[in-house]
Amino acid sequence: MADSSQNKSMRDIVEIHKLELSAKNSSKVRELHKALEMYHRVLRLKSALKNKVGTARTLKSIGRLYYELGDYQKSKLYHDKLMELLDSLTAVQMKIDFYRYLRGFYEIIGDLAVIEFINGKLDALS
Repeated sequence: MADSSQNKSMRDIVEIHKLELSAKNSSKVRELHKALEMYHRVLRLKSALKNKVGTARTLKSIGRLYYELGDYQKSKLYHDKLMELLDSLTAVQMKIDFYRYLRGFYEIIGDLAVIEFINGKLDALS
């Protein structure tokens, strides 16, 4: 039974890598909707595997793609989900990098309250 579970996990990991590669290639050729579809599949798989770092990276990618498409409301939604997930990450430098990225996003959209919140998080991590 455990072997079957391990095989499924390995298949999921291989599928994640294939989907991520396809999503990255699709976004490079400006097939953003196709890239979003693939990243949403990656997000479901990474969430099911409880891969928090992978989930965070995928949320960032989805938020960025929605921004590029001009859907700022959905972009903000996925960036907000990323911010909610950050407290559960243990790697300090990774959290700092994500918070810096998020600060840039919220500066672009002009959300001063969130920028202050992020600055507080960054101060606490430094």
